[in-house]
Amino acid sequence: MTDTTTAAPATRRPGSLSALRLAELQALATSMGITGTGKMRKSDLITAIKAQQSGDVVPARTAAAEPVPAEASAPATKAAAAPRATDAP
Repeated sequence: MTDTTTAAPATRRPGSLSALRLAELQALATSMGITGTGKMRKSDLITAIKAQQSGDVVPARTAAAEPVPAEASAPATKAAAAPRATDAP
């Protein structure tokens, strides 16, 4: 009889960053001195790690990861309307 409760280890290509899970990439990036990893997407982490390994300068966060300012995300309010002719006494 075969025990089917244990999962076989996942096969990964050695050295492939895309094969790593998000938490593993975050830990690797943090150990390399990359900041802001908690808010990065997997693809951003891979790019930052590769850039760090090649010696390129990488910003802490990419433009896609930056939050939208509250003013930009709030709907525009209309200016006070001029009094209508029917509102006059």
